[in-house]
Amino acid sequence: MRKTMKQSQTWFLETSVHINRLFGHPLLKWEIKATIATQPCYTSFFVFYEFKRRVVKTLINLYCVIQEEESPADALSYFMQASRSIRETKIVLGAISALLSQDDLRNDKRSSLDAIEILISDSLQDFYDSIAGFVTDQAKCPLAKASIDKGYEEFAKQIRCEAKCSIAQFWKENREILESVTQEDLTKPHLKNRAFNDMLPLLDKVLEDCQVGQTIRNCQKLADAIIAIEMPRKHTMLTFDRSFESLCPLMDKEVKRLPSLSALRQQSRDNQKQESL
Repeated sequence: MRKTMKQSQTWFLETSVHINRLFGHPLLKWEIKATIATQPCYTSFFVFYEFKRRVVKTLINLYCVIQEEESPADALSYFMQASRSIRETKIVLGAISALLSQDDLRNDKRSSLDAIEILISDSLQDFYDSIAGFVTDQAKCPLAKASIDKGYEEFAKQIRCEAKCSIAQFWKENREILESVTQEDLTKPHLKNRAFNDMLPLLDKVLEDCQVGQTIRNCQKLADAIIAIEMPRKHTMLTFDRSFESLCPLMDKEVKRLPSLSALRQQSRDNQKQESL
């Protein structure tokens, strides 16, 4: 049975929250800030890895493209044509939006590159500033240690996954949880959750053979499950992703999914109508 949401939360910030804190629409940023309020927030090193792979790596890619192109606008055009990842495109759009809000950067290539460098370092600092600490590192993903200290080229090498880790052991140690999130009578109410349902066949395979979870592609597909497992029961998952609405309850853990931008915009319109009456 689902527990009643506690009045005082210790939040666990999942990757989507960290990204929207940095590049989200003002309504999303406000919703995160209002929800967190003054409550302590934690996260995992695996989330930190995801943040570095999805945000820092993408910003570095943007930096390199701006170096090659004439302007930030040309770099945006390149990504719109070349990028195959919706997530990457969203991050690039967020970064370009931040640049274009500063008039002197619209056509100044050198200033734009300097601004991207600041954005890269500030994104990492913002991540640290948003949390009180990290939870126990069960997954032990070595890529979480990737650093920009020795330059962007070295970071690109450090963040590249080669599946040389102990994630298969992680799945072995959490076999009991795997059984609970794949048990047919328990998962049946969650099959309408597409984000979870798409992951379920792979979770079944990992239950049969833990080594299946230690491949580059499969580890990325199972990232949400890894994150949910690592979150302590005393915390509440804060996320924008639907998969956790199934993963967390199946692990007897709390979750709060924040509303989408479209929902927040509709809520804002409704409030304006009420105020005008």
